[in-house]
Amino acid sequence: MLRELSLIKNLILFVIELLNFMRSLDPKLTREQAILMTCMYLKATPGFFAANSEIPESLKEAARKLTSER
Repeated sequence: MLRELSLIKNLILFVIELLNFMRSLDPKLTREQAILMTCMYLKATPGFFAANSEIPESLKEAARKLTSER
């Protein structure tokens, strides 16, 4: 149970970091547009974050925590 809660917490932190990253790419994005872009990113490019050097370190760290919990 505790492991599942930790995984959920890390998933939420990861999505928050990803939303912040999406909004930093284009500050004109609405919250809804950023959420839609985030969902499309998560669905289309699961291995993208590990290899891309332009991704902020905080987002990479959130992704590492999430994948290490699996």
